Amino acid sequence: MGCQLEAGQHKPVYKRRKVADLALRKCLFERLEQMKTGTTKKGLNISYSILSNDFHKIILFNGRTSYLKLIFLPNLRQIAAINFWCLFYLTKNKTRNNHNMLIISQLTYILGGLAILYLLIAVVLYFTQEKFIFFPAKLSPNYDFSEFENAREVFLNREKGIRLHALYFSAPAPAKGIALFFHGNKDAVNEWAPAAKDLTVLGYDVLMPDYRGYGKSTGTPRKGVLHKDARAFYDLILKDFDPTSIIIYGRSLGTGIACRLATKVNAKLLILETPYLSLLAMAKLKMPFFPASLIMNYQMRNDLSIKRIKCPVHIFHGTADELIPYDQALKLASIQGDPLILTTIENGKHSDLTNFSLFHEKLKELLG
Repeated sequence: MGCQLEAGQHKPVYKRRKVADLALRKCLFERLEQMKTGTTKKGLNISYSILSNDFHKIILFNGRTSYLKLIFLPNLRQIAAINFWCLFYLTKNKTRNNHNMLIISQLTYILGGLAILYLLIAVVLYFTQEKFIFFPAKLSPNYDFSEFENAREVFLNREKGIRLHALYFSAPAPAKGIALFFHGNKDAVNEWAPAAKDLTVLGYDVLMPDYRGYGKSTGTPRKGVLHKDARAFYDLILKDFDPTSIIIYGRSLGTGIACRLATKVNAKLLILETPYLSLLAMAKLKMPFFPASLIMNYQMRNDLSIKRIKCPVHIFHGTADELIPYDQALKLASIQGDPLILTTIENGKHSDLTNFSLFHEKLKELLG
């Protein structure tokens, strides 16, 4: 016996009811099994498509939209029951149905194209992420740094073919200790050298290395080697200085390297200037629509490292930092558990904290 539907029978069924009438469910299920696409005898048009072996989508067309929750028990291999929502329309206009289906089809292609584009961009970001993190400047092998009277060059041989370069700045008097300074992500050590003066005037020598691919250092930055190179420079100064006289200093990108090193070695103090919570957090901030945790190889989790640091920590950050938000420094201080480790520079930006007297006063208090 066929299933009969009259247009007038549907109104009480559709009107904001969450569970369909049993007869309607039986009717729809019979139609679903009998036809892929077609028009019923009573003018009820069903567009039926199989999205997978285990899932069905039903679309019936009309001028008014209603929602109906159906529970089917189809003879499928892997599913005992399927709960899903169907969108219903009632109409006798087949031309209008075809037009609506065409729109749906076009939207499907557009969404599919956008999904492919999204995946392509994510893949490109994964394989080219170094270009968005590191902005090195190369220096000629003959560059002599003559503009810095108290500086001498230091070279450190690593694995075959890799030679790292650093500048060693001497304090004007017998040094109280030494600061191992890890600079930011752009330029080379000749541009960062003026920062050494803030430490040498307080009686500390400064060793400022260039990362691989920066200045006179050979090679290219790679995941893992940055931290190994940092440890190699620490071991170098350990030959002449006791750990209790070593300051580990990180600036911007270098805060991730300094923070990680401080979890592995002993030092007098760790100073972080304009630090980030993590490069992963920065990536999520700059690329909120991409899965940063899957894309980022260089995560530099200061938020995890700061809890395992073996020495005192102090943070400098400006409230007007246009690159790394000030609240990331606040979160680091909160994670570490002592808000007093943070010196806040009101209106300080990412690269001008040394222009503020508060910066020098606090640095003198820490190292004087």
